[in-house]
Amino acid sequence: MLSVNTNIGLMIGQRGLLNAQSVINQAAERLMTGKRINRASDDPAGMVAVNEFAAQIKILEAKIEGFNLEEARLGAKEGALSVINDLLIELDGLVVTAANTGAMAEPDREALQVQADSILEALDYVYTNAKFRGERLFSGLF
Repeated sequence: MLSVNTNIGLMIGQRGLLNAQSVINQAAERLMTGKRINRASDDPAGMVAVNEFAAQIKILEAKIEGFNLEEARLGAKEGALSVINDLLIELDGLVVTAANTGAMAEPDREALQVQADSILEALDYVYTNAKFRGERLFSGLF
């Protein structure tokens, strides 16, 4: 006759030890990663929520990057407009000075015209060549 002796107490103890090791391993993993949910088995509904939040974060990060790029483009355009504004103010001063024909000789008016032509060329240059990442800033305005 064959008999099998089993120690039920030992088997219950081993099962308890395995459960405790599993809990310790999970706690250690959470400590190492800093996350409460590391896999779907930790919290299936929570994992779905985490994945949805991660996707939303990626979308928001892309939008923020787009806004930062647009801010930089507008900054470049503002700088070019500031240069254009300064040139137009200078040109306005020349026009007012040249309009005073009684106090100015012909060579002086010719010098003002040369200066005005230079300002107009500078305006055209800024308008045509102001770019941000290869894109013209003032394309399609006129």
